Amino acid sequence: MAANILEMQAFNQKFPEYALVKVNDWWSDITGKEPRECPGITIGIPVFNEAKGIRRVILEEILEQRLPGEVPITIICATDGSTDGSPEKVQSIINEFAEKRAKKEGGKKRKEDFIKREQFVWPQEELVGQYRKQHWPEEDFGKTIEKTTVQAEDGVRLVHIFNSQNQGKNNAMNMIRAHTDTPEIIYVDGDVRLHPYAIGELYGTLVKQNSQIVAGNYIPYWDQKTLWANFMRHSGIKLNLNDTLPKVPFLLGSLFIMETSSKSIPYFPVDIMYEDKWLRLFCAKYIENFKQSEAALVFQRRPSTLIEQIQEVLRVRFHDSQLYALHKDDLPVDFIPRAIEKSIVERLQEADGKLVLLAEILIILLTKKMVADFEKSGRPWHELKSFKRIASTKL
Repeated sequence: MAANILEMQAFNQKFPEYALVKVNDWWSDITGKEPRECPGITIGIPVFNEAKGIRRVILEEILEQRLPGEVPITIICATDGSTDGSPEKVQSIINEFAEKRAKKEGGKKRKEDFIKREQFVWPQEELVGQYRKQHWPEEDFGKTIEKTTVQAEDGVRLVHIFNSQNQGKNNAMNMIRAHTDTPEIIYVDGDVRLHPYAIGELYGTLVKQNSQIVAGNYIPYWDQKTLWANFMRHSGIKLNLNDTLPKVPFLLGSLFIMETSSKSIPYFPVDIMYEDKWLRLFCAKYIENFKQSEAALVFQRRPSTLIEQIQEVLRVRFHDSQLYALHKDDLPVDFIPRAIEKSIVERLQEADGKLVLLAEILIILLTKKMVADFEKSGRPWHELKSFKRIASTKL
């Protein structure tokens, strides 16, 4: 978290009551209950090729959260066809926890005595209908999945669900949900950076406001010192390119909490790319008490170059097309994707060699919006003249 110390200070300035508060008092205040009344919190982490950061996320971002000691914590990692050693990283933490407990027993028990190994068939038969089977290959059903569990110290339990195939983030999140035994689950990404009070704040908002889903708010950061990153960092502009429904709270896939027992929230469809956009639109249509945390609880990396921004725009637009094509009946009536009934891929295929021209048009349109927003802010241009020159190009 050292790289984000300024953002952390900004958070503490905005919420100074967090700086010196006693954890148990804070917990009782945000949840309306005593810590011992909490049945436990489950934190689900879908993992695909996160070997570089998954250890940090488990041991630092989650286990160093400011939570009362009486609150049991279960962390479920679902590694989904990773090829970079992510499953081995998670398994090494399980082994460490087991070894630590074995040492405390003074040699009376072995490490293996604290590790439970199981297998299960996925997806379960009762979930097949919710999985939109027509959009998923027949051979991907009925797979045997490995599950390893260790009960660590201080009420912490770590579970590893190992899937040798890459079947997508949504599938991994569904497996996590199916093996959750608490009333709520908090989903975080495998490379996430959290504020130390993020888990408690999110859980407290859901419990106290009697919500079914609560989304975390975020502090943007850029990990490169590029012209684009400097522009976005200092301009104060937020590109709401993913904001199809402006009146609906923004749901950030890297941090949100939802009820696990509610039948009104179905399992995630496996035929789309982004779970957060689908869930956000679903909530807009079916769930009245969908909330967003007022506090910024997660640090969200933003595109550091113009090319990265364009790639993000294309992904979002392609995803809009997927949603419209596959889940049209499930979407709110005012959902109007940019590519009605035609996917981005189809449009690019029709271009037949004009891909470069389309990319240039996209850049111009994007910078036109940025220039207009930036000029409204009244800020000086400094080195941003090149963007203004691009935006002045006639289409």
